[in-house]
Amino acid sequence: MQSINKNEIKVLSIWAIIGIILCIVIFFINIKFDGASLLDRFTKRVDTKYSLVEDRDRYYIVKTSVDTYYAYLNEENADNVLAILDKSYIEKNNVDKDNVINKLKGKTQSAIKANKYMCERKMGNGIYSYYTHFIEEDRQTGEYIKDVYYEVKLDHKTIRYTIKPISKKTFGGACNGE
Repeated sequence: MQSINKNEIKVLSIWAIIGIILCIVIFFINIKFDGASLLDRFTKRVDTKYSLVEDRDRYYIVKTSVDTYYAYLNEENADNVLAILDKSYIEKNNVDKDNVINKLKGKTQSAIKANKYMCERKMGNGIYSYYTHFIEEDRQTGEYIKDVYYEVKLDHKTIRYTIKPISKKTFGGACNGE
């Protein structure tokens, strides 16, 4: 039997290291993250357009978030409203604990009834932005009050969210005209 000399050992060691590195790279490319491979995650970090929400779980998580917002408003619970209200909205509109209920709540106890549209856009790192268009109704009589629009930012990893009232113009219609 022939023995292996030092040069052959070096060559085999280099090839073994290259093989191990290649296996590690292939492994990381194929790891699934949020339904996409790691490669997809790095090449498609964010969506540039909103698309219609098709996942029922996401739809109901966002709808429940807006329902909770309305429950806090109807209870006049300023602390909880401020806790879920988007920080940029708070700063831009000079909202604080003393005026949050007066600025956001209507004259009657209201609730959202029908959802006309809900659109989503991936912002990255498991965070999604949802544009919603609801019909607000009086809780007692069921009478139409107005159409309302919100942006809900939801972290799907922690299920934490923020809500920001937006204008019809910001909403832009049926998922960017689609």
